[in-house]
Amino acid sequence: YFVWFWTHGGQTLPMKTWKIRLESARGAGLGAGHALLRLLCAGAFFGPACVALVLVMFPHRVSPVAAAWLVVPALATILWAQFDKDRQFLHDRLARTRLVRTDAPSAPGANAA
Repeated sequence: YFVWFWTHGGQTLPMKTWKIRLESARGAGLGAGHALLRLLCAGAFFGPACVALVLVMFPHRVSPVAAAWLVVPALATILWAQFDKDRQFLHDRLARTRLVRTDAPSAPGANAA
């Protein structure tokens, strides 16, 4: 799903709603390998948090401390974005991708007909 949409226009359906597009750090579209790299990097950070969510649903099987530690990688990439000079997530830095707004204001003097 993600790789296909990112390589065919740079947007998943929610990204179209949020008016953001994924592109390479140089501003070009993504190839399949590049999109897969971003997916793997994001999965490395957010995958454990998804596992923690499932574990919380079954609290008798795991300690709360163990589940909380699974959330640490996701928090790390979110905190990274707060201090990154371009406000990028860590997985975007590692994959050399960036999110750009698609509703940027037009250039001064441009007519919106």
